[in-house]
Amino acid sequence: MRLNTAAVFATALSALYTTPACAQRQRIAQTTPAMVDGAVHAEDAQKGNNAMIESVLPPANASSLNAASANATFIPGSDVVPTGQPAPGTAPKPPKKAPIPITALLYAGSPGPKQCRGSPMMRIPIARPVSNTTAPQCYNIPRTPANCGTFMAEKEDGCEARVFADWNCQEFENLVVFMPELRTVGGIIRSVEVRCGVEAVEPAPLNMGALGAAQPKPKPKPGSR
Repeated sequence: MRLNTAAVFATALSALYTTPACAQRQRIAQTTPAMVDGAVHAEDAQKGNNAMIESVLPPANASSLNAASANATFIPGSDVVPTGQPAPGTAPKPPKKAPIPITALLYAGSPGPKQCRGSPMMRIPIARPVSNTTAPQCYNIPRTPANCGTFMAEKEDGCEARVFADWNCQEFENLVVFMPELRTVGGIIRSVEVRCGVEAVEPAPLNMGALGAAQPKPKPKPGSR
């Protein structure tokens, strides 16, 4: 008995289209309109398989934005920095260093490698502001003379001391500029004249042109023109 091949193929194809999977494929292939805010646009009705459903959030108001900013926390690498927090990569400024006190100490001992030997025998009182001590003041060392002294102050104070070998600031011996670091000054010291508020004078640069003109010119060698 010969079967009709065309009839068998048609029967199998019709059975295939009636399966649940094929029915699901047919429903997906149907036109699905796009939904935007609950409205269907006419131009989106023919998108077919490319149709999509979009969900649009309602616009945020100003009060919600302010509340979110108040609750924000700093995240390294972000562009938003809450108020009161340092910006990324900026180091906090170090605290301003307090100025060292103006001190002038005189010792009976001799100068050492870094400090005068012995205990101080006299301390010259100098207080800020230095505008009160711009006029020179002479201080006599009672009884025995000092053999060493240290003079410390900030450079901005502009303090200097004139050291004398005799009392009442006579017989000038040395000029000492107060510095921030500790340095010893030796000698026979019977009186000291202290003055502050002296403006520092920067030395003028050397005139190299004048020095070059003063140099002797080399003499020509014999036989050369």
